[in-house]
Amino acid sequence: CLVGSEMCIRDRVVIAGTIGLVSFFYLLSGYSSLRRVDREFDLPYYGLWLEVAATVIGTIAALGVFIAAFGTGDVGLVLSIFGVYVIAGIIGLVGYVLGYIIGPFRLDNRYREGDFKVAGIMYILAIFIGFLVVVGVIFMYLGAKKVLERAGVS
Repeated sequence: CLVGSEMCIRDRVVIAGTIGLVSFFYLLSGYSSLRRVDREFDLPYYGLWLEVAATVIGTIAALGVFIAAFGTGDVGLVLSIFGVYVIAGIIGLVGYVLGYIIGPFRLDNRYREGDFKVAGIMYILAIFIGFLVVVGVIFMYLGAKKVLERAGVS
């Protein structure tokens, strides 16, 4: 769909989704390493796994709605499956709060790097203004880079 210098919406979604997935798995890997050193990072680590569980439950519910709506036409079944969406949404929100809000603030407490705190604030605001999640990701990477430089790792 690339035409000249303009990208269509599909291309933007694919690029954003790819960046989001890569960022998610780097964060999951980082929390996994940190929890071996400090048990305080168990909650953010498991929060990200709750997001994975919510995605799986939501996908299964979407398939169920599709099958129920177009296969049987049973309205009660469709409505009950929407209840599963609500449960998946709650699990996803809890996971988001643990992984993307509590996690950066714990990183700030441990490493005294203000970029983590800014990232946590951006993630809170992203609940209402979605694109701020990108700003949060940028600040997470900036904070991680500074901590790694101080530790002499990078």
